[in-house]
Amino acid sequence: MAGAWVQFALEQAPNAEGGSNLVSSNVFYLKADSVKFDDGFVPLEEKGKMVGALGRARHLGTAKFEPKLSVKGIFPRPADLGLMLYAWSGGCTSTPGAGGVTDPDAAAVPAGATKHVFAFADAAPQTLRITCKDAGGKYWRLSGGGIENITFAFGTDGVLSCDLDIIGLFGGEIADPSLSPSYDAATPFRQGDMTLEWLTDSAVTKGFDFALKAGLETDKGFSVVSDYPDTIQFMNDEASLPDVSGTIDKRTVKTEDLDALHDGEQFAAQIKLTHREDIGATGRKSAAWIEMLGCQHISFDPDDIKNVRRRESKWGWQARVDEATDTLATITVVNGTAAYATYA
Repeated sequence: MAGAWVQFALEQAPNAEGGSNLVSSNVFYLKADSVKFDDGFVPLEEKGKMVGALGRARHLGTAKFEPKLSVKGIFPRPADLGLMLYAWSGGCTSTPGAGGVTDPDAAAVPAGATKHVFAFADAAPQTLRITCKDAGGKYWRLSGGGIENITFAFGTDGVLSCDLDIIGLFGGEIADPSLSPSYDAATPFRQGDMTLEWLTDSAVTKGFDFALKAGLETDKGFSVVSDYPDTIQFMNDEASLPDVSGTIDKRTVKTEDLDALHDGEQFAAQIKLTHREDIGATGRKSAAWIEMLGCQHISFDPDDIKNVRRRESKWGWQARVDEATDTLATITVVNGTAAYATYA
């Protein structure tokens, strides 16, 4: 098939070089602007060695590879959104819709729809195999890929877009895998699809973005002979903690917002996306919720004081642990995807 494309699939366990762990048969082709593939080549240098001449010694080829990949300008559909959240969070419980199954708004999830609730992994991250083709007919693959960051924003076109930062265990150019891309027929989310619950009496919102982050690192576990890493894990510091954060722009500076920042006040916040199309013949629309019972303002950047009607402001915000419930955030998606991990 002519033209570029990118395919994502979950791995049952991370695949390093020569790995044979199963890859999900349920695959996803994401509509994106671009994919940047970097094999992470690190040269083998003999720095500082005496070589009989004033100059640097030649490098000796490859010391190691540290592959990574970034995907820019994805317009996620409801099915795609669930896949990315699964890979980032590390865990997912999927419940088929039926009598008694409800969403965070207590609305029924009917048969033909599925409720996915994402859990933060506390051990190993969930990895992906990513295959892509450029328009020149070359194919590339990254295995053992873990999502470090998902950054969401609404562009000037009013469509929800996101970027991914991914590190992996093994990757490079491959032979033609004989794949035929198949895209989700659903439309992307639009700015009008999002509602936001925020601090009581907060100033009027002008703009909003959010990001999901998790610190990952690859390393040499010495399980295989390879120039590539063979283990991927969460970093061993605070950067590894699941992070739900972003910025919110306000049209004025209000005392309630400042007091919440200065007093360390926590407030219940919710980001909700309601898709405009039904899930098959269920009469039910796809939707996503990010619920944060302990959200906080963490920074304040006001406009200069000038001779204008309003003084606008930008606030940094972050989900923090709500001590009453011991929760950071609850993330739920209802869509038409029955399962994300389907291993034969």
